[in-house]
Amino acid sequence: MNQLELDILKARESRQEILGGSDGIKVITSLNVPGKPKINENINNIARDVTEDVLLFLEGVLAVEGFLYQVEDAAGYYALISFREDIGFDARFVKELCEILEKFHPIGRLIDLDVYDELGDRVSSGRVKSCFVCGENAKLCIRGQKHTVEEARMAFDELLLEYLEKAEEEGLADYLALSALTAMIAEVALDPKPGLVTRKVVGIHKDMNFDLFVKSALAIVPGFRIIALKATEIENLYQFREIGLQMELWMFNATKGINTHKGMIFVLGLVVWAVALSFEEYSDLDRDFVSESIKQITKGVTNELKYSLDTHGGQVFNKYRLTGVRGEVEAGLPSVFEHGFEQLFRHLPIVLEDEEEVAPYSEAYKAALVAIIANSEDTNVVYRSGLESLGLLQNKAKEILEIDVWDYEAEKKYGELCLFCEENNVSCGGAADLLAVAIFLSLF
Repeated sequence: MNQLELDILKARESRQEILGGSDGIKVITSLNVPGKPKINENINNIARDVTEDVLLFLEGVLAVEGFLYQVEDAAGYYALISFREDIGFDARFVKELCEILEKFHPIGRLIDLDVYDELGDRVSSGRVKSCFVCGENAKLCIRGQKHTVEEARMAFDELLLEYLEKAEEEGLADYLALSALTAMIAEVALDPKPGLVTRKVVGIHKDMNFDLFVKSALAIVPGFRIIALKATEIENLYQFREIGLQMELWMFNATKGINTHKGMIFVLGLVVWAVALSFEEYSDLDRDFVSESIKQITKGVTNELKYSLDTHGGQVFNKYRLTGVRGEVEAGLPSVFEHGFEQLFRHLPIVLEDEEEVAPYSEAYKAALVAIIANSEDTNVVYRSGLESLGLLQNKAKEILEIDVWDYEAEKKYGELCLFCEENNVSCGGAADLLAVAIFLSLF
């Protein structure tokens, strides 16, 4: 064994010691680098970028802060992301999230995301990865020695180079797409929610579940990337809708005809477009610019409701004169910018005095959802359950908002709100889409 091989062995032993010294759920991120050397400038830079993507996604969905420890040694780059105990999610769900990210990421086949539970045991889903040389079962390729190390390294280097070249020109679009995916998965994972699908229950939607929403989100997220790439070329709603209609086809294909994200495509798509323009104009997120841009491109969109008798929104408008999400975007998303955000940031996590506990901030997502319900016209509710149900729902939400902190009383009333929806066949689907928008914007 030469010195390099001894250094690699020593580095791997050191990693096990670090892993064993961490409590709570842990995620190890690294690149699957065939051959040697295991590190160089490109590999390390991309590995760090991947770690940032993993941290953004997991923190955004789990709504908890992760603690990051990074190492570069002879065995290559790796990062340890650890979460405090009692985060409200089990290690198997975290593993499921990691696999969602691997499916989405441009170099997902090169990424290794290993999850360890609170006892230090590695969590396996049994899913087989595809070989990045031929695309077949990676385990079978390795066992059968189908490819030489040199062939594997050549394929690895080509994928890395292609990623680097695209990232230089399309990095913002990739980031916006990842943020959109994070927001969509965070919204559907949140539990409990009023009448809605969560990671645990289907709510009143007996034809849907969490896995279906994940499939749908992965199917449509490339469309958000296209919107970001073409943002400066999109000058009117017709051009925007051309992309949106293609995204709907991808959604229906993935869900076998079930509408999981039609509203999300519209409202989150507009926000992705406006945020991309904001970065083009200011190199940063300007919320006022985003709101005003959405107002401008959707000006007059509520007039369409008079002639949309074949849609749920059109039927509710012509009966009750409620404009729903069209009115919301035409006004620049006030339920998000003026209400959802205020609650979201009020309830963000706080480190307590002993600095050993962090208040969970899934509460922040619940509080934002409640604020949006209280201040928006959710035509999903009216179509399913009538105008009276919307009024009752909004009043219940306002009662929760009167409580300054999210304590036992707020959680109890929130539970009552969820029970009301379950018993009265109420689904706050429109508010859920706007919650995803709020989460998306909070990532910048």
